[in-house]
Amino acid sequence: MEPMVVITADLDADTLAPGQFEEEGRELQGHFENILADNSVNDQTKILVVNAAYFVGKWMKKFPESETKECPFRINQTDTKPVQMMNMEATFCMGHIDGVNCKIIELPFQNKHLSMLILLPKDVEDGPTGLEQVEKQLNSETLLQWTNPSMMANAKVKLSIPKFKVEKMIDPKASLENLGLKNIFNEDTSDFSGMSETKGVALSNVIHRVSLEITEDGGDSIEVPGSRILQHKDEFNADHPFIYIIRHNKTRNIVFFGKFCSP
Repeated sequence: MEPMVVITADLDADTLAPGQFEEEGRELQGHFENILADNSVNDQTKILVVNAAYFVGKWMKKFPESETKECPFRINQTDTKPVQMMNMEATFCMGHIDGVNCKIIELPFQNKHLSMLILLPKDVEDGPTGLEQVEKQLNSETLLQWTNPSMMANAKVKLSIPKFKVEKMIDPKASLENLGLKNIFNEDTSDFSGMSETKGVALSNVIHRVSLEITEDGGDSIEVPGSRILQHKDEFNADHPFIYIIRHNKTRNIVFFGKFCSP
């Protein structure tokens, strides 16, 4: 049989304006022209599943492009690399996690369904990145505690974060097998009769590629509503390694999770 390649893309039609779905699909396709390596498909390939997730969020508050400057990013206590740093002064929900000597800020995206949470150690103090203490304690329970409304408040913030793009190719086959999905990779036990009349067809591999792009783009600058507003101006300068989380606000589910350690 000819190799079967099943391509899926994470596009939420509910968040797109009418007539925009095709445009977003073409944009996604353009970002993943080389999603398959040259050796991904060969004469032994039966079924290959390829999933592509591309995210470029538009902030509820646009970063002024004129304020983006090249600045040193402190990789560790001694080394730096240049990075394009986006800057703005506005009101954001922010908190301090004293147990891990860390700041946390919530940056909402334009539709308010998603937000980016940034966990920033107050300095590069321990280990190679300064994130070690945060990573040791970070889990689903502590994240809920740290982002509890009682732990955060709206504050006037002088905000600086890097402009960056992350791309990652992930092979989830081993993880799927550990979850018990072993039969689909075995020609003797797999059942793809709903897709092919050929017997002994098994899933050859699964490729997952993600791309996350953070830029200045967003809506008009508006204030975040809220009753608790700290009147003094705080500073959130992400010029050293930090953890970023993109979260679906209603369900609190994590969409993207990563750490930025070097430009």
